[in-house]
Amino acid sequence: LEVEESDDCIFTVDHSSDFQCMDLIAESPEMATVWVMGLQYLVNMVNPPAKSPSAKEKPIRELWLEELFVEADCNKDGFLDAEEIVKLCHLQNVGLPEDIISKKFHEADTNREAESRGRLDRDEFRDFYYSLSTRPEIVYLVGQYGNSDVLTAEQLQAFLRTEQHMDDVTIEDCKSIIIDFEPTPIGKLESHFTVDGFTRYLRSPQCDAFNVDHVPVNQDMDQPLSHYFISASHNTYLTQAQAGPCEPMGIKRALHRGCRLIDLDIWDGPDSEPIVARDSVTCATSNLLLSTALDTVRDACFKISQYPLLLRLEIHCSPEQQHKIVKLIESKLGSFLYREPIDEISLPSPASCMHKILIIGKKISGENPATADGDISEEEDEDLNDPVDQPESLPSGSQRKMSRSMSVLTIIPPVGTGAGLSLIKELSNLVNLTSISDKIVSVDFFEKAPSNRVTALCEPRLNHYAVGRSEALLHRSRTSLMRAYPAKSRADSSNMDPMTVWSRGVQCAGMNCQTIGKPMDLNEGLFKTNGYSGYYLKPSIMRNECGFFSYRDANTSVPGVCPVDLVVKVISGQMLPKPSQTDNRTEVIDPYVSIEIEGLPSDRAVQRTRTVENNGFNPVWDESFTFHLRFPDLVIVRFVVLDTDAIGSDFIGQFCIPLTSLQLGYRHVHLISNVHLPIPHASLFVHIAVNKDRPGRRMSTSHAYRKKAKKEPAPQMIVGVREVDAHFKKSVPLLTAAAGLSYDADFALSTFKDSCGLAGWTTIHDSVKTLINRARVAGVKLSLTMVDELYPTFATSGEDVPDIVKKATQVLNQGVTAFRALQTDAKKVAADLEAAYQETLAVLEILRSQSQGEKKTVKMLEAFSYNCLMLRNEGEELLRAQSDVSVCLQQITDAAALHGAVGSENGTLQKARARTM
Repeated sequence: LEVEESDDCIFTVDHSSDFQCMDLIAESPEMATVWVMGLQYLVNMVNPPAKSPSAKEKPIRELWLEELFVEADCNKDGFLDAEEIVKLCHLQNVGLPEDIISKKFHEADTNREAESRGRLDRDEFRDFYYSLSTRPEIVYLVGQYGNSDVLTAEQLQAFLRTEQHMDDVTIEDCKSIIIDFEPTPIGKLESHFTVDGFTRYLRSPQCDAFNVDHVPVNQDMDQPLSHYFISASHNTYLTQAQAGPCEPMGIKRALHRGCRLIDLDIWDGPDSEPIVARDSVTCATSNLLLSTALDTVRDACFKISQYPLLLRLEIHCSPEQQHKIVKLIESKLGSFLYREPIDEISLPSPASCMHKILIIGKKISGENPATADGDISEEEDEDLNDPVDQPESLPSGSQRKMSRSMSVLTIIPPVGTGAGLSLIKELSNLVNLTSISDKIVSVDFFEKAPSNRVTALCEPRLNHYAVGRSEALLHRSRTSLMRAYPAKSRADSSNMDPMTVWSRGVQCAGMNCQTIGKPMDLNEGLFKTNGYSGYYLKPSIMRNECGFFSYRDANTSVPGVCPVDLVVKVISGQMLPKPSQTDNRTEVIDPYVSIEIEGLPSDRAVQRTRTVENNGFNPVWDESFTFHLRFPDLVIVRFVVLDTDAIGSDFIGQFCIPLTSLQLGYRHVHLISNVHLPIPHASLFVHIAVNKDRPGRRMSTSHAYRKKAKKEPAPQMIVGVREVDAHFKKSVPLLTAAAGLSYDADFALSTFKDSCGLAGWTTIHDSVKTLINRARVAGVKLSLTMVDELYPTFATSGEDVPDIVKKATQVLNQGVTAFRALQTDAKKVAADLEAAYQETLAVLEILRSQSQGEKKTVKMLEAFSYNCLMLRNEGEELLRAQSDVSVCLQQITDAAALHGAVGSENGTLQKARARTM
């Protein structure tokens, strides 16, 4: 028998009055869950929980179903036919297609008497409703947190705080939730959640995997444009392959998806009317007039997003038609044009440019007005056959011009050769942001490129720079906009991976919006957040002056970033449709779920569930997967459901969520199709957990873990400049203090769970519940007092207190002491760390004054940035740990009150609980 090496496979059975334990190991975490659920069910059958005085002889759910039956039985013959059943389901908001309802109806119609066929009696109706709406995994949750077949408001509060991380939810909030979702009148009146009401709530937007708070604009929109990833399209006017037709529908589609950067390539057209086309070849067949394209832009530019639209114009027209372009832009877009000058130091913010269009294009060169920068298209030279950094590789007869301030090599054709067209002044004046060539030669780390330049990078050149100049790309993108576009080889309009663009700091990944597939799924997943504004705030390390990491070294931890473990448990699926490409309508699908992690190369991973055969209605997987993420702020999680076929797998549905928008706890993932439309009723039921991994202080949660590790922070890196290293050395005591406070709390929590024989992922609420139940079984009195109305302390009394109860109680009290120390000191230590971080910004000037080679400069900057970010992140982590401790203390208090610790009804405890009720 092969057994997975995981704590999730271990469970303990407490038996006999003298509190003996039997530890068991299942072959997999899923099998362990089955055993635990089954044993718990048997225990409840033998020793059912005591009913409350207000409980009815019949469960609320059964009483409600009897009332429904009577109301739906229009002719009062004691039966419900198919039509009455469908009508009843619609009235009760049972979100299922009629064919599924009809199928379940016939399965429940078991009466073989001729006069009763095609109709359901009371018992058959009850079985029909249970088969249609009862989900075992949700019944288990009700049983886990409730005392019977319902959840009280207090029990719902414990569930929401413990599992859903809704720390501030009050009893009144819970009563309101019950009123909103509970279908039974008795349940509404008594504030009891039945399985049906609880199921409705778990399927509501409030329990969606995608954070409902991130549906509207929720990010800071007052930072420079360069601090955001921007939704961008490539050759926006195309609707098929790159050589396909040019249509206004392509522009409309992109804008309706929230794109904030669109392309228009403009050429001379017949009758002095400029046209939009991809190149000189497609000019002959294009029927898209510039006037029509601008009408589409005007009508759709701010329908979805109110934030600025970047309109990139690539001009290939004669001066005569350029004058016509100016007139068209002014007449159709004039009221939207951004007229304020943009300097070379900083870009405007999205909030300051709302309902405005910023034009990206070529401007007349101040040094040589006869030849404008616009004469050369930035997308002409994509070949990497010649070395990028060799001036000798320039075309014969060309002039070479180097701008050290821009660190860019611009190729200008000789005057009079006919290689380019002159740009008229009026059109140049409309341009807000200058588009420049992608021939980056070098970037001086301490000399900013002008902010009002937009650098275009073709896909192969971006990949080339990422190998040798990833730090340069990241540095430049902090203050200037950069745009990446697909290689010319993608003639079929396939898309590049946008994550490779974003992970290098480049703001705009030009997408062929007409092409479905994983790249567009990721793009849609990122930009559905923040109100579909088309702007997504980059991680702070990509924005801050001291932020730094190397894409080349991304297989290791990102300096100053706290890694996390993402744990995804795929529990079940609901109403999964047949793949759209299947021809067999009678075939039943064999679904499985693939979880894909997209981010830095070190974070990318794919894991999948087993296949459930012949079940698309309610497949159950109950499998857990763990992903170690080094740069979580850039991670997108993609859930994909596929149908196993004899020759491969067919796509059913998917959903992409940035990790920062993924809600913790029990959640539903509502699937969408490959064209990003919702699939009715189709969803996955999952549990999401994120565990922080503090570098240098990672803790084991195994039962064998006993020895306490050193309370030390991760070591600082040596910069190599004496004054700078001396400055950082002064902050070591602060880092050590922060490490000690958070580690003591972590260690106490882990040790308490360990003493209860529970896995590390178990909640503190369940751990305290286990301790109380063990004390009760052993006949031990477990009393509770509150210290300073905040800190619960337990004491045991009675004869022959089992060592395991005594030890667990002692460890819990030690943990509360550690929690108190963190609560008392965390704020001051965090403030001191922030002050030390601010002082390092002045030290940066010392580092800038050093004259070193490029490689040594990179290493110095990496070490400096790592040490800076450690100061800030340790302070932020300490404040987060303080918040986590408050949650733990609240869970201890709630568990004591709900599970009957002696003294939990005293006034002090009630006062402590009342603060959050």
